[in-house]
Amino acid sequence: MIWWLVRQAGVGRYGAPPGPPTTSRALEILNERYAKGEIGKEEYEERKRELTAS
Repeated sequence: MIWWLVRQAGVGRYGAPPGPPTTSRALEILNERYAKGEIGKEEYEERKRELTAS
């Protein structure tokens, strides 16, 4: 029981450690937002450039 509690405290909801999205996931989200019309072309291109600059 204690092992389970410790494990649950250190693991995110879906079994992966919590943290920021990976670059590929961030690009997926950005593409989805652009496709839905939530952001314009200029904002899309700027954010994409920032994400892929690494």
